[in-house]
Amino acid sequence: MTKMRVDLVEPQDIVFQGEATKVSAEGEHGFFAILPKHIDYAVSLPPSILAITNGDKTRLFAHDQGVLTKVGNRVRISCFRVIEGKDMKTLADVVKEEFFDIQEEEKKARTSLARLEGTVAKLILQLKG
Repeated sequence: MTKMRVDLVEPQDIVFQGEATKVSAEGEHGFFAILPKHIDYAVSLPPSILAITNGDKTRLFAHDQGVLTKVGNRVRISCFRVIEGKDMKTLADVVKEEFFDIQEEEKKARTSLARLEGTVAKLILQLKG
């Protein structure tokens, strides 16, 4: 079975590195899943829950805004903050309490940076193509 190499990182830490058969997330236009043979892709991520699946095991992460890129069999997810959890309900509460209740100025700055990172990632993909 084909797998992807996934790196989930914060600015100062590597939260997860490993193989995956599927990555599920919420992008700016709704929920999506990436499989190993998915086309190269880049998307900005709003605060939400990310699922990384390898076979029958799924790890769940609440995350702040970020960017996901897939190039070949590599998926890189960069977020400001990430918290791993065991169930969707608890992580949904974390997203609401930890990531949506930030100060308005910080929220504006993060939105601008995430858009910029998304634009840069798309340009890199275009240059590789």
